[in-house]
Amino acid sequence: MIFDLLRDLIHLLPLSLAICLGLFSDPKITAVLLCLCSDFLFLFLLYQNKQRRLMIGISSAVIFLLYFLINGLPADAGRYLLIGIVCLSCLLIIKAVERHPFGRYLVIGACFFLLFLSIVDKAKTDKVVFLPFFFFLLINIVEIIQIRWPKQGNTDLNMHSLYLAPFILLMILMLCRFQIPDRPYEWDFLKSSGWWIRAKWESLINKYDFSSSNDSDSLFTGFSDVVSLGNVLYKSSRRIMKVSSSYYGKDIIKLGGKTFDTFEDLRWIKTDKSSLDYRTYDVLESLCAVISSDGDIYFDHLRNVYLDIDCSGIVTPHIFSPLKSLPYIEKTPLTQSGGDLFFDSTIKPSYRIRFYHFFRHNDKLRKVIAGQRPVDAAAFSEALKIVTSADPKICTFEGFKAYQQTIRDIYGQKPLLSAKTAGLLEETLKDAANDYEKLLAIETLLSSMQYDLAPGELPESVHTAADFLDYLLFESQKGYCVHYATAFVLLARAQGLPARFVQGYAFSLRNGQADVRSYMAHAWPEVYLDGFGWLDFEPTPPSHPTTGTQETVSVEEVTDSGIVSAQDDKNTDPVRFVQIFLICIAFVSVLIPVFEVIHKIRFNQLSSQQKVKLLFKQNLRLLKRMGSGLRKNETLSEFALRLKDTRYSRTADIIPVYEELIYGSRIVDENDVVLFKENKKRLIRLFFGRLFSRIRIRKSA
Repeated sequence: MIFDLLRDLIHLLPLSLAICLGLFSDPKITAVLLCLCSDFLFLFLLYQNKQRRLMIGISSAVIFLLYFLINGLPADAGRYLLIGIVCLSCLLIIKAVERHPFGRYLVIGACFFLLFLSIVDKAKTDKVVFLPFFFFLLINIVEIIQIRWPKQGNTDLNMHSLYLAPFILLMILMLCRFQIPDRPYEWDFLKSSGWWIRAKWESLINKYDFSSSNDSDSLFTGFSDVVSLGNVLYKSSRRIMKVSSSYYGKDIIKLGGKTFDTFEDLRWIKTDKSSLDYRTYDVLESLCAVISSDGDIYFDHLRNVYLDIDCSGIVTPHIFSPLKSLPYIEKTPLTQSGGDLFFDSTIKPSYRIRFYHFFRHNDKLRKVIAGQRPVDAAAFSEALKIVTSADPKICTFEGFKAYQQTIRDIYGQKPLLSAKTAGLLEETLKDAANDYEKLLAIETLLSSMQYDLAPGELPESVHTAADFLDYLLFESQKGYCVHYATAFVLLARAQGLPARFVQGYAFSLRNGQADVRSYMAHAWPEVYLDGFGWLDFEPTPPSHPTTGTQETVSVEEVTDSGIVSAQDDKNTDPVRFVQIFLICIAFVSVLIPVFEVIHKIRFNQLSSQQKVKLLFKQNLRLLKRMGSGLRKNETLSEFALRLKDTRYSRTADIIPVYEELIYGSRIVDENDVVLFKENKKRLIRLFFGRLFSRIRIRKSA
């Protein structure tokens, strides 16, 4: 009866605790105590005869009534009554499950259904509610496994559950030691596998679907026709391209692949299909700015650099190129659409592209950018002499003015801001003396926030650009490059400055070389400054908290993406693992003597013949571990003869005694039990002696 009572207890306690704590979250200690008292009372009544059950029930009811009459009905009387009803209902459910053959399957199905609903509903469940529920689920799964696939030895279901319950409890206690993370588990392996399969499938489809505008490897490369703030991060270290350069500086190189101009429905799309030569006009405008300034152009401001790019790791018509690059590749026809470069027909796996690398860290260039002046015809003509690839008949000053107006019309659309965002922006920019300083202030504001590759989904209340800015600036204050580049573009446009969203790769050169991996995919904003042209910024916070603007940020701090990203560094706390290890050791140290006591109690309850059978099986198991077990098709008499001249000769002497007890008419007494016990102890000593001798031999060797 005691084992039946314990089994009912390990089922009833966790189930009733989980329900009561879920219903009554405050105060928890009261709910726990009432639940425990109710469970023990109902179980005690269950295992009494009808007369005692009736007598105890009536006595308990009378005691409670007298208490309430003397002290009055408490304010939480309804809660107390409901806890009792819950505990009684749980007990009835458990007993009904035991009698019905499919009861356990129904219980486990109901548990998984509740877990599924909580995940779908995104319900936040306390650990003290989930862990008892989890214990109840596991103990039922264990019992189904035992029923479905019975094990050897003692197959009693009650004993099986009681033996495994302490280990399940140990696992639950270990889970209690771990803090609940701020974000759900990422399941990186499953996600990566799923996205890899999907990427390969889309790659195969797009490869033979020439009407598709998507890149054949869009999921792997981090590029798509639409960039959404809710895109899933796919982690990969696949090599996308190999880059070599004539420039040996340590500055970050950003290769843009796609630009976006319109933000609607919380996503970026490209509507600019202009065929104007954005690239050449942008280079000419920047050269006009430095020509009109003090200092040597090629020493203080810029350097003419080439990049050799091998894109064998990606199949795409897009040409990756840095800002201020010229739209020219030798013997290769190109197409330009809205400032993006494309191969006109045949995709080349490798190409060389030239660009003007401006020294952003140079104070003289910063003064040029800050003191922007409108471009005049004379400066434009001087710049045309420097850019020999520009055709003066096509790149005219009138065409340049039309280009400027196009940029303002497409990229200068002001977003609507909420009052609090407008107030924050005004406070942030109050000390800015010019447009460049305003942009640096916005960059500093955003880069001071938290970098997070898994910031969670946007709330359902976020629908517009104004909603997104309010959420990012005042509530979340965390995200990755897509979030911060989007916010920067919107805030810059709110100041009347044309801006665009850019996707590409960010990396640094080492001795003029770089292996560009998919986790280096990145997104950043570019702003058009009248008199200088397009200028990139870095509002994404660093992976590790530091300060500094784009000029001082390191390459590791910008190699993230809204689609593809590097894996986070996970800090581990060794103290916590040591504590858990010590808890496990202490638990096992207590558990071993407890099991030993239970084993002795069960052994003493057996008859003498059952004791001898059990001891003989244990002796055979020890002999098998030492390499001298009973062979297949070998009788016990043959086994005894084989052991006669070995160190196990005493075991050979008790085998005839066992045969006579089992197959003969000999009556088993306590002396026989003692004989088999002594032989077991002898075999245990031989087993450990052999084990330690092997260890000593290995050490000496």
